[in-house]
Amino acid sequence: MMSSNPFSYCENLKTSDFSYVQEFGIFLAFKKHDFTIVSVSENIENIANLKASLLIGKNISAYVSDDSFEKIKNIALNFQENSNNLNYYIAEIKFCFSENSSVLKECYFYQNENLIIIEIFNEYRAKDNDIVTGLVSNFNRFISTPQYDDNEKLVHDICKLVKEITNYDRVYYCHFGEDEHGYVIGEAKSDTCESILHHHFPASDVPFTVRNLYLTNRMRIIPNANYKEFKIIGEIEQFKLDLSLVRTIGKTHIQYIKNMGISSSASFSVISGNRLAGLIGCHNYTPKEISLFIMNKLSNLIEHISTKFEINNLKKNNIYRDDILKEFIGHFVNCNFHLQNMRETHFECLKNAIKFDYIIFGNSNKINISDKLKNNIPLSEIKKLITELNKEKIFFTNEVKKYNNFLNGISDISGVMLFNIEEKFGDFIMLVRKEQIETVKWSGNPNDYSESNGQIGPRKSFDTWYQEVKSKSEVWSKSDIFYFGKIKSLISEERSKYLSNLEINNQSLQEKNRQIEILLSEVHHRVKNNLSILNALFDWKIRESGISEVTSILKEMKSRVTSISLLHESLYQENNYGVLDLKKYIQNLSIFTKSIYKDTKNLDINIKIPNNTKIPLQQSLPFGLIVHEFITNSIKYAFKSIEKPLIIIDWKESDQYVLFSLSDNGIGCKDLIKEGRKSIGIELIKMLIKQLDGLFEWDGENGVKIEIKFFKRKCSWLEMKT
Repeated sequence: MMSSNPFSYCENLKTSDFSYVQEFGIFLAFKKHDFTIVSVSENIENIANLKASLLIGKNISAYVSDDSFEKIKNIALNFQENSNNLNYYIAEIKFCFSENSSVLKECYFYQNENLIIIEIFNEYRAKDNDIVTGLVSNFNRFISTPQYDDNEKLVHDICKLVKEITNYDRVYYCHFGEDEHGYVIGEAKSDTCESILHHHFPASDVPFTVRNLYLTNRMRIIPNANYKEFKIIGEIEQFKLDLSLVRTIGKTHIQYIKNMGISSSASFSVISGNRLAGLIGCHNYTPKEISLFIMNKLSNLIEHISTKFEINNLKKNNIYRDDILKEFIGHFVNCNFHLQNMRETHFECLKNAIKFDYIIFGNSNKINISDKLKNNIPLSEIKKLITELNKEKIFFTNEVKKYNNFLNGISDISGVMLFNIEEKFGDFIMLVRKEQIETVKWSGNPNDYSESNGQIGPRKSFDTWYQEVKSKSEVWSKSDIFYFGKIKSLISEERSKYLSNLEINNQSLQEKNRQIEILLSEVHHRVKNNLSILNALFDWKIRESGISEVTSILKEMKSRVTSISLLHESLYQENNYGVLDLKKYIQNLSIFTKSIYKDTKNLDINIKIPNNTKIPLQQSLPFGLIVHEFITNSIKYAFKSIEKPLIIIDWKESDQYVLFSLSDNGIGCKDLIKEGRKSIGIELIKMLIKQLDGLFEWDGENGVKIEIKFFKRKCSWLEMKT
């Protein structure tokens, strides 16, 4: 297995010696304010025809043409004005170390404290540079086109272009993943060159000390791994040569590339978010030098490539994934903002953004598990796992078997990513990845370090080594974790908005209900008062009339009006204007009806209606009038010579219907229906039963009994009865 810190063995190795340079470049440093030379590399003698030490303390203007000195002065001025923004300049400088000789060289300028450093490279070749400019400019025009929205296509073509320009034996792109190990995803090579496409490289091959150099200096070259080094003479203690291209290379790295069997290399950094995201690497089996101009052109091109990678990733991770997120949140909203109402199919869209095999979701009351996972893992183990894992934020692992022993040996679950939405709801989502048993092809055994004289040396690279990985799933990427967190945030946000709106709507409804109740209270009060006025008129007419039949009819009419008045009085007193307590209403109505007739002292009215039986306002009045008419008719006609008169009002319920019955123990009335005789009271009862969608039966043999049947499937108002 890989070390937990893959960089630990090589972080302290010396990456380069800043007092020497490679033989292909010449080093020269001068003071920024007066252009006095303070340091040179000894190999300047190759172009100066005089000893390097003789240049120390001289003004650089003595060794360059007048035009070139003006260039140098402008570069020094630009460094002063843009000290925080510009890393380096490249210019062609004509050196004139004697009156009879001059040479035009490509020069690389950068500053160090109060010094400006010139690194002198090849002779300037205008024709070759024009060809390279054309190739790079042509490629740059196509970078923003849709064909390069695919990173794989972009990587493939940039490798081909770099090989065409430089003619290295191999050009490859190594991507550094979330675990910092390298992975070759693009390559262009000569036919005789062995492919390294899809090879993995241990993170330790490019330790952080080296990665930091790559972040500062985007290009690097080693023309000959067996180079001769030349000493820098003069002032060297203060130098910080992170930007140097000609500095010598650490012995560990030189041995590393020799282990590969190559003689020269070049590399260019791909940066993303201040992180080394990848390298364009170039290998050659023989020594090879490319011009500074070409290196700079390629570095600028790869800078554009880095930007294009970031744009492509943003498109993939934001625009594309946001569309998926909208679809998922739509399902969540349609399920009334509760995960437990969702189905597994609602999560399928997320697979286009985050790779996972199964989904587990719900809350403590109801856990939904992917159908394919149900048969392998008991629900009790899932609950235990969710309890064991930290759900305060987002928990993720690709080795979940470390947290639950039961899962050892179960290949269907190795990676999980889990979050709890809100503690008070207990909702959670857990994505599950299967175990991914794979054989990883490494360029050399990443754990095979040789040691000599107490120093750890470079591993033997490019000897293909295979590692079998078990009990792990594919690693969750930073992008996966970010997107999963976005899902969590948006679910909480949508639910919060819903609850806020619900609270606002509830408050609004409560206020409207309060206003309606006030209005209804007033209405019922006024109706009751108006009915009282009507009753007063009946009393006046009863007193005025001297005809007994008219008086009797007026009393019956007054009684019916009073039963209606009692309904409104009950509603007003109960302060509930939508439904009525049927038992209380019938009790009050019975007492009133009994009170208006003489000789009812012995009458017993037995009301068998269950407590808290509620019926809607619309049905209350028909019920009241039915009861009123029945009691009135029984008092008037049923109890002659009956010592203990009894009226029973009963309510019985079954699954299919409600049976409402009214009966008395009077003399009966069997001939009334047979003979077709009509009564206002009976006709009124029949009409009211029909209005309530009820069916009734009349039995007049042993007293009178009316059974009214209300079927639940037909009478929707029965749903409000309790």
